[in-house]
Amino acid sequence: MKDSRVGAYALVGMILAVGAKLATLWLLTDRDLWLAMRALIVAHVLGRWSALPLIHWLPYVRDDGTGKPFAAAVTLPRLIVGTVFTIGVVTLALWPIGIVMTAAVLVTALGCTVVAGRYFRRHLGGMTGDCLGAANQVVELVCYLVLAARWPAS
Repeated sequence: MKDSRVGAYALVGMILAVGAKLATLWLLTDRDLWLAMRALIVAHVLGRWSALPLIHWLPYVRDDGTGKPFAAAVTLPRLIVGTVFTIGVVTLALWPIGIVMTAAVLVTALGCTVVAGRYFRRHLGGMTGDCLGAANQVVELVCYLVLAARWPAS
């Protein structure tokens, strides 16, 4: 994890993730541009939110490193405030669509975050900044996919 070079598998994974995001956003844009812009907000916010519970509940696996102070900074009150703020932003962004779509996206993001946390704990014993970035991107992509699968066609 200290190696700054990008490996072949990481590069292929990044290309596939960006391609999947672009394809999903293209589909959403084709249906309704205004709602696709809302999807950008929702997926981005939920992707970034996924770091909060992971930082709070998982230990930081490296003794040295720049991420250690951040790992100790996410207390339960900060996690709660961040979660409430995130739910508010997602609800406002998806307001015209309804509570079912909002709940589907929120539950999906939470599920992906929990699965990622279990994976990181089992295979690494905790998390690193790379783990947070990976979880962030997976949650963002899954949010786009849920919105594209359930988005009403115009």
